[in-house]
Amino acid sequence: MESNNHNNTEEYPPDFSEAYDKCLWRFAINAAPQIYDLYLQEEFKGEYQNRLLDLCCGPGHLSHFFLERGFFTTGIDLSETMLQLARERSKEYENQSEWILADASHFDLGKHFGLVVSTFSSLNLLPSLEQLTKCFQSVYKHLEKGGTFIFDMTTRLGAEYHNNVFFRDMGDYTIITNGYFNKEGCKASLHFLGFFKTDDSSCYKKFEHHQVETLYKITDVEIALKETGFNDIQYYVYGITGVQAIPEPENVVNVIVKTRKCV
Repeated sequence: MESNNHNNTEEYPPDFSEAYDKCLWRFAINAAPQIYDLYLQEEFKGEYQNRLLDLCCGPGHLSHFFLERGFFTTGIDLSETMLQLARERSKEYENQSEWILADASHFDLGKHFGLVVSTFSSLNLLPSLEQLTKCFQSVYKHLEKGGTFIFDMTTRLGAEYHNNVFFRDMGDYTIITNGYFNKEGCKASLHFLGFFKTDDSSCYKKFEHHQVETLYKITDVEIALKETGFNDIQYYVYGITGVQAIPEPENVVNVIVKTRKCV
């Protein structure tokens, strides 16, 4: 996940990176098996079918799920602090994982993958459709023919849902999220404030972070994907027993987009 502070180029403050790792990991853990199953449905048999590129990988929770299943993974993120957490998490898989400081809107890794993923609405942090399109172009370049690209996004309906204050107290951590949706500008502002227990449980550490998300029309996203060269675009939502296909992607809070590189 990338920070959107100051042109989307600064990394998270260390305290927030640590808080993200300790407090906001559940989404990746829940999403990983559903994305894995969705990918397996393709029955893709490419040269790089077991190579994963995790865009905006954060502390590497999703990648770790794939590492445990024999994938070779590459994670990119703008935050070196996040990448270091991912390296520590994947020490036992150091021969099949790498973590690279890079911008999701424009990257060149010089290799190909069978699967590229981005979760937790990280691509909403790209501030313009132009940058989102450049991201799609970079992904397309790195996918082998027939490869799959799966990502999720917060919709405008989702931004309206988050236009509120949320409080969560889990014992080991407390987090308050204050969301504001600017309908005219199609931007959502999220402010995180909270405390988490240190590893030795001796005290709590405070964290605070502010980020801005861009709420794209899914029709614009689809056009950008098609103009890049992607085809077979499908929409899903996360579910209790797995992803579920949906006909109207704008009518959900968070949408999963799955598409493929033309063979």
